[in-house]
Amino acid sequence: MEGGLCYAAPVYDYTGSVVAAIGTTVLTIHYRQKDIVRALGPQLQEVAERISVALGWKREVSSGR
Repeated sequence: MEGGLCYAAPVYDYTGSVVAAIGTTVLTIHYRQKDIVRALGPQLQEVAERISVALGWKREVSSGR
């Protein structure tokens, strides 16, 4: 792929339903696909989890996380 790469993580509400997502797009001149997952993935997932917790999400409520 040439141009841009995207990475996103789901945001859950208090019922465990996905209600939003956060993500980023980077230029392929700066990142390769495997690099974006390693470099940016954990940070995006952590922020998505923090937002989810603020919305009342609890890990045991959701079936996928």
